[in-house]
Amino acid sequence: ELRTKGERNKERREGEEQSCDRG
Repeated sequence: ELRTKGERNKERREGEEQSCDRG
């Protein structure tokens, strides 16, 4: 994978925050 584990975790956190916002 080109992305590191940390970067993927960061994207997941941002995605979850957006989902909550959309809620």
